[in-house]
Amino acid sequence: MADLNTMRDVLAHWQAYQADEQELQKLCTRQPVDCASIQGEDRTRCMYLEPSSYTCHTEALSDAIAASAVRMDPPAGSGSSWGWWLEDAEWQAIDELRRSLEALDATRAAHAAFCDEANAVVAADEAYAELISTIDAYTAADAEDRAALAECQALRSDPEHRQAADEDGSGRGWTRVRIAASVLVIVAGLAAWACVPDYRGVIALCVSVVALLSVLLMPLPPKGGMAPWRRHRINEGNHVLDQKIAEIEAKIELRARELKELGEQRAARLAALLEPYRSPREKLEALITRQEHAAIEVLDGDLVKRDDAYEAGSLGKLPFDEALAAGNEREWQLLEAWMDAYIAELPHAMEHAENVLGTEALWLEGHAPYGRRNWPDTPEIVRLMEEGSAQDSDAAFALVSASAR
Repeated sequence: MADLNTMRDVLAHWQAYQADEQELQKLCTRQPVDCASIQGEDRTRCMYLEPSSYTCHTEALSDAIAASAVRMDPPAGSGSSWGWWLEDAEWQAIDELRRSLEALDATRAAHAAFCDEANAVVAADEAYAELISTIDAYTAADAEDRAALAECQALRSDPEHRQAADEDGSGRGWTRVRIAASVLVIVAGLAAWACVPDYRGVIALCVSVVALLSVLLMPLPPKGGMAPWRRHRINEGNHVLDQKIAEIEAKIELRARELKELGEQRAARLAALLEPYRSPREKLEALITRQEHAAIEVLDGDLVKRDDAYEAGSLGKLPFDEALAAGNEREWQLLEAWMDAYIAELPHAMEHAENVLGTEALWLEGHAPYGRRNWPDTPEIVRLMEEGSAQDSDAAFALVSASAR
């Protein structure tokens, strides 16, 4: 039998025993992580997020249990969850980072919802929709005209078409030369006809032959050139192409001015629709920027304290996503060294926890007014005695036993 003060001491030791037992269970069930097995993108993510694949140092835990001669069997189904080491004070910065990133995600979600609301207002505006439809129609027509222009220009640049255009001037010059030569021959023949009457027949024959040859040779192209009739046909096609190209270019130029005007109208209408949302959205975006800086400052401060190779402020010089990835990579490197030290210390930590647990158990066995099986009833017994329902531990224990039947 024990009084209230004694039972309060028993309760304090029982709670200490429970805490020590829980600590020993943690040491026996928490699997040290093999950080070298975590690769690629997982090393750029925050370590409170479980990687897609990793391995644990299971043999290191088994060896530590065997070396420390732990006599406590862990409860069935017990095991360590990912990130168990974050409970250690050395990793409190990661928990702070988690809270910062969760706040950032919440703000980003609010910003996205706000933008969706604004976009819905824009999508429901008939005037804006009509402008967009008109611009789309003009753009499609412009694309068709540009395709037709490219086709005409390609045909106009065809070697045969270029040759016909180039030879057109030179061909006309060659024809003029032949005509001039024929005229000179005829004039010379007439002069000879008048001056040499005895050879008028021969002269007439020669002039006729020369004139006939000039007429026959006049349609023929120069060496390597194009026949005049073919050149004429192609040049007619070139003329049609040139007219068509000029017309299409004029349409494209006119439509470009119209598209510019429509674009200005669209921009003005969009600005008017979004004006009520501008200020709140800017405030959310400013908050996102501050939260991003705050998250990087958490990593920067932690790395300054624990990473001798880290240069203070270097993460702040990078864009947010790059800074977060680089900071996480360094945190994984720190965890790898921390896990190595944890594995080395694990057998001693288990032995110490076992000794502390045994000390508390020894005290309870000497001072608790009932056996080990009923130690868990201590909190209820103390509560009954403090409420006045029982004057001593025996009376309280009797009440607890009666309620359990």
